[in-house]
Amino acid sequence: MYYRQDKKRKRKKTQSSFYLPFDLPNIPFKLIGMVLLALVVIAGGYWYFTKNKTSSLDGSIKSAPFASSDLYSAGDNNVFYIKDGTLHVLDSNLSEKTSVQLTVKGEDLEITSVENVCIAYNSSYVQVLNTGGSSLFLKEFNSDVDTVHASKSYVGVLRNYDSEKKQTTINIYDYTGKEVDKVTLSNQYVFNFGFSEEATNMWILAIDTSSATPISKITNYNIKDKTTTGVVPVSGQIISNVRLTSKEFYMIGQTHSMCYSYIGDQVESKTFLIYGFKYLDSDFSSKGAFAAVFAPNTSTTYSNLRILNGAATPVNIQLPPSVTDACIYGDNIFVFAGKTIYKYSLSGSKTATYDMKYDITNAKRIGDSPFILLETSEGVKVLNAK
Repeated sequence: MYYRQDKKRKRKKTQSSFYLPFDLPNIPFKLIGMVLLALVVIAGGYWYFTKNKTSSLDGSIKSAPFASSDLYSAGDNNVFYIKDGTLHVLDSNLSEKTSVQLTVKGEDLEITSVENVCIAYNSSYVQVLNTGGSSLFLKEFNSDVDTVHASKSYVGVLRNYDSEKKQTTINIYDYTGKEVDKVTLSNQYVFNFGFSEEATNMWILAIDTSSATPISKITNYNIKDKTTTGVVPVSGQIISNVRLTSKEFYMIGQTHSMCYSYIGDQVESKTFLIYGFKYLDSDFSSKGAFAAVFAPNTSTTYSNLRILNGAATPVNIQLPPSVTDACIYGDNIFVFAGKTIYKYSLSGSKTATYDMKYDITNAKRIGDSPFILLETSEGVKVLNAK
């Protein structure tokens, strides 16, 4: 028995493949566990607070050579502004590419743009120019131009309502200056219009005055076929924005965000209640889904945002303190709060935090472009959201 016990002890000793040549201090294992847990917590906290932290946005934000009160516009890769009758064309870094003296002048001068084209207009003239400063065409009108919008293929000129003929006209031109269509709407006062992303369709927001009670409605018009494909009556609310996809159009009202097919059928699954919220901005995601951001209409600073992102239900984002503005471009939402810019995904996750050296008092996207105009304590700046 003694021999077997001794042999057993020897076997147990030889099975051990690791040993220390010195004695461990008498430290309780509970204390070691607590120290390791503390290290994990510290590392996790560091990762949490730094994973969404970026040193700066200096590479994407440039000082603007114009004031917020000047006439300015932007396309996908260019910013345009007018000063003392001269059109200045800037690249995406806000470096001047060229400048040209405009033919169109006057106190009622306006500017709009799309992609690589800029349009200067007043009540009597419409001048279309490219980013090289060359004039593509100039059209004269009978002092009745109301507004001008453009797509990648067409320029639309809305004329003032003709009270004698009781009609409104929209002239449509291609970029050679050729009139490709002339849309006349009888007994309708047009408030606004615009084009789809593919530029094949045009939406028209108007009041129909033919009945005893005027009715607001949105008409969808196919430019290629020169036909009206659908009419949607709107009652009980003001429409603040309309966006068209290749198959549907979206209307932002006071109480609902509504979706309709081109023939005028409502898409219930894409219609949401937004009562109590005000519209801030909208765009299309990388997957082509309509996306929009809304804020509570009860305050000038926002504690939360409501996001439409193409999902079955809206997303609600709880915000840090002092948020005053939010803009959306593609898959990202930019939120502005004093000296801090936050970036969120369309699903509501915060993906970045940027600390600035100046206060941002106002932020607004320039049209449908990737450029966001910032009014700051250091002057006007432009953020390229691409």
